[in-house]
Amino acid sequence: MIRKSLHLLVVSILLLSISPMLAQSTSLVPLPEFYQEGVGEFVFNSKTKVAYPKDDSIKMIVDNFVDNFKSASGILLSTSNKKGDIELTVNRNFEDEEYKLNVTPTKIFIEAAKPVGFFYAFQTLKQMLPAAVMAGKRDN
Repeated sequence: MIRKSLHLLVVSILLLSISPMLAQSTSLVPLPEFYQEGVGEFVFNSKTKVAYPKDDSIKMIVDNFVDNFKSASGILLSTSNKKGDIELTVNRNFEDEEYKLNVTPTKIFIEAAKPVGFFYAFQTLKQMLPAAVMAGKRDN
């Protein structure tokens, strides 16, 4: 299954180094088919909004990410079916588990055909965050 996922997974990432540690060494599992690291950072804050298509399965995945992010960072991301700072788009040309993740200083774009693709994209996004964020270590 992992081997199949690895072959189906096509990731196009314009990752902007989110932290100096990340810029030194980015380790993503499974390894994306394509990965390109850029310069800059996307900064999450209490105004960050996640926009997703009207689909209950995708909503569950977004809500899970938002809940995990809040538990770990203390930041509550808002959600919408309109425009957002993180935008999810359905691309029916992709395989079920395939996704495209593009991070810029102002937006994060995620494309996938199925909810499982969005799930994997969020898993990759979590790996791209500084380790302390998803480990629940906050600066107070």
